[in-house]
Amino acid sequence: MKKIMLTGDRPTGKLHVGHYVGSLRRRVELQNTGDFDDIFIMIADAQALTDNADNPEKIRQNIIEVALDYLACGLDPAKSTLFIQSQIPELCELSFYYMNLVTVSRLQRNPTVKSEIQMRNFEASIPVGFFTYPISQAADITAFKATTVPVGEDQMPMLEQKALQLTKGRVLDIGAGSGCHTLALQEKGLEVKAIDISPLSCEAMELRGVKDAECINLFDEHLETGFDTILLLMNGTGIAGKIEHLPTLFNRLKALLNKGGQILIDSSDLKYIYENEDGSFDINLNGAYYGEVDYQMIYKDIKGDCFDWLYVDFPLLKSIAETCGLQGELVAEGEHYDYLARIF
Repeated sequence: MKKIMLTGDRPTGKLHVGHYVGSLRRRVELQNTGDFDDIFIMIADAQALTDNADNPEKIRQNIIEVALDYLACGLDPAKSTLFIQSQIPELCELSFYYMNLVTVSRLQRNPTVKSEIQMRNFEASIPVGFFTYPISQAADITAFKATTVPVGEDQMPMLEQKALQLTKGRVLDIGAGSGCHTLALQEKGLEVKAIDISPLSCEAMELRGVKDAECINLFDEHLETGFDTILLLMNGTGIAGKIEHLPTLFNRLKALLNKGGQILIDSSDLKYIYENEDGSFDINLNGAYYGEVDYQMIYKDIKGDCFDWLYVDFPLLKSIAETCGLQGELVAEGEHYDYLARIF
């Protein structure tokens, strides 16, 4: 299979040092590795109009500015194809068809959409084009059959961005998946070990440039210790499975930490699922904890095994951490009952 990279920027203004540090420098590095069969760099003027429709001339004028910045940073037209999104009408056409496959509620749950709506104070007046921005991105990726789409740290959900800002010292990224958090931290010069129990995830991390990826279980006695920050993101409490296993998880993490180290972990309070219109809750206090769920991965006719997954409200998380000789601190809260906690 061909290796194809697709990335780009919205021409809403001249690019700056933040763009260079956050993404442009990495693009040039990837371009010069020779690892890709094709590289496409998009100037996303059509997407830029989704929240700049009142000033299209600004977008038009900045197209050439972004193109010049690309060349100045080292993007080479002999190695990478630079193009303007609006000049390929098939991309907008594909976006239109994809809109029939995605529900409004799914777009509303998208963490990037939620944070951008809040930042721009759109609220109920959000433009439809901006609301469907993720669909446009999906159309771009599939149209070019991209296998690699580098993203900057600023495109992660806000709670994950906050966790990366607080990360320090030697880092252990647990359940690292494709390595997006590890790669962002490597860019900052931190020493990061990424672990996952999926061999394919570890292979993907190595292909993406993760320096230290290992396919190993968190509870494997051969896992090295001595970390200053342990990351468990994208509902890090999930791997405990059941609330009764959370102390075991905390004690294991505690054993991996250096003195003065920290655990950055996120989760959600699922209590809202059981809330009635009058504000009361239908929760069986004598039953299993309401944050314990069963998951099963299904793709077409392929079904994975069911497994336990745990969501924990922060007061309970803090209380259990204290029974393990740890302290808990609520760092930040999201808009949908999610939160980031620091355990130390």
